[in-house]
Amino acid sequence: MRFPPLTPARPTTTGSALRERSHDTPLDDRPLDHDALRHDHPPHRRALRLGTVLAALATALGVLVAPATTASAGTSALHGAFVRPAEDTSAFASLTGRKLQLVTGFLPETSWAQITDPYPMNRWKGKGYRMHWSVPMLPESGASLQTGATGAYDAHFKKVAQNLVNAGQANAIVRLGWEMNCDCQTWSAKKDPASFIAFWRKAVAAMRSVGGQDFTFLWAPGSGNSLGTFSTDRAYPGDAWVDAVGASLYDHSENFRPEQRVERWGHFYDQDYGLRWLAEFGKQHGKPIALAEWGLSSLSSGWGGGDDTYFIEKVHEYVSLNNVLFESYFNFDPSSSEKHRITGSTFPNAKATYAKLWGGGFTARAAAPSTGPAVTSDTWLRWRTSSDGSGTAYGLNGATLRGIVYVRAEVPASLARSVAFYLDRSTSSTPTHAESDAPFDALGVSAISGRPNPLDGSALSPGRHTLSVVVTKWDGSKATRTATFYAE
Repeated sequence: MRFPPLTPARPTTTGSALRERSHDTPLDDRPLDHDALRHDHPPHRRALRLGTVLAALATALGVLVAPATTASAGTSALHGAFVRPAEDTSAFASLTGRKLQLVTGFLPETSWAQITDPYPMNRWKGKGYRMHWSVPMLPESGASLQTGATGAYDAHFKKVAQNLVNAGQANAIVRLGWEMNCDCQTWSAKKDPASFIAFWRKAVAAMRSVGGQDFTFLWAPGSGNSLGTFSTDRAYPGDAWVDAVGASLYDHSENFRPEQRVERWGHFYDQDYGLRWLAEFGKQHGKPIALAEWGLSSLSSGWGGGDDTYFIEKVHEYVSLNNVLFESYFNFDPSSSEKHRITGSTFPNAKATYAKLWGGGFTARAAAPSTGPAVTSDTWLRWRTSSDGSGTAYGLNGATLRGIVYVRAEVPASLARSVAFYLDRSTSSTPTHAESDAPFDALGVSAISGRPNPLDGSALSPGRHTLSVVVTKWDGSKATRTATFYAE
C-alpha cells in the first residue's frame, strides 16, 4: 500500500515521495524543516478466502482471541500516546480521567544532523512523562547497515544518548530501528539481518556508554512477517542487547471488510509474528512486551476498521492479560484520507469504549481455565488450548469453557467424507459449519493464518450449549454425535 503525500503545514526541504506503507508527518510546531516522523503500518497478506458461513458464525459467536490469563499481567502497563499537537496530552487526560504516563516521540531521519539535534527531547523536558523515543538507525541516504556494523556511526548514537540525559530523560524507552522487518525502512533487516544485528549491538553499546543513562532498549518489528517474506526473529539482536520487545498495530487490513472485526482481530493475533507470537516470544526471552504504536483506522481506501469498539476491547484485553511495559496510542490524522485520532470525532463509539476501559486501568480478569473430561477412543468432539493440534485433548461433552479453545471432530479421514457442525441447533437445519478435509475443525481454518479459528467460552451466553456433528461416511451412511458443554 502507498499512502498519498501529505500537505505540510509549513515549507519543508524534505521530499514528498513516500516509501511503501509509510508517510511523513510533522513532529512539533517549531518552524524547522526536519521535524518529521515516519509511521509505518502493519503488513498485509493475501486476499481473504473465508466462506460466508464461517464469517457469519464467527460474528454471531463474537469469537475472541486472547492469551492465557496471568493474574498480575497488565496492571503496571504504562498508559501512553503519540500526540500531535502536544496539547493533546490534556485531551487524553480529559478523555480517560487519567494523565498520560508516557509520551511517544519520533526523531527525524533525513540526516545525522537531524537525528542528533537535541530539540525534540528538550521540548518535553520537565513535563513529567516517561519518554518513548523512536530512534532511526540510519538517515534516509548516505549510510548503510554494513557500515554501521563496523562502529562507524557510534558517535551519533552517543550524541543521541547524551541529548536524552541532558533533557532529564535518562530513563527513556529507546525504540531503535523500529519495524526492521519491512522494506519501507531505510534500516530494513530483510536483506542482511546479520549486519542489522551487529549494527544494533554497536549502537546500543555506544548509548550505554554515556554516563547517567538508564535506557530501556525496545526491539519492535511491525506486527506480522511483512508479506510472508521474512522471519522476523532472524533480526533479534540477543537478550543482552534488548530490554523489551514490541510491535506496532493498526486496525486495517486489505484482507477483511470493515465489518469483519472478529476475523480481522483473529488475524492480527494469530498470524505469523503476530500478537500471539509477541506474547510468547517475550515470555521465552524473559522480556516485557509493548504495543509501541497502535490505533484505530479510517481510510479512504475502505480497508480501515473504522469506529471499531471490538478492536479497542481486544487491545485492552491483550494488555490486561500480558506482561506489557507500555501501550501508546497514535493520536494523529496524517491526512483527510487516513485518520487515527481518537480524541476527535471520527470514532465516537470506539472513543467512548476507550474512555471507559482505559479510565479503569488494566486489571486482568480472574478467569479459571476451561475444564473437561479425559478423552477415550470414542470421544469424537475434543478441544485443546493450542491451535496446532498439539497438547492435551479434552472431551467437549461435560466441559466448562471459560476461555479460548480449539474444537475438532477427531475422526479419521479414512472414515469421514465430510463433517457438518451444528452449534445450538437441530441437525435437520443448516449446519453452522461443514468440513470436507481432515482435520475437521469446528469453526474452520483461517485462510490468512492457516490456523483453526478459536472458540471463546466467555463470548458465548452463560449456561448450557450443544455441539452436534453429522459425519458422512464414504459409503454414504451417516453417524451423529452430540456434546453438551457449559460456558461461563
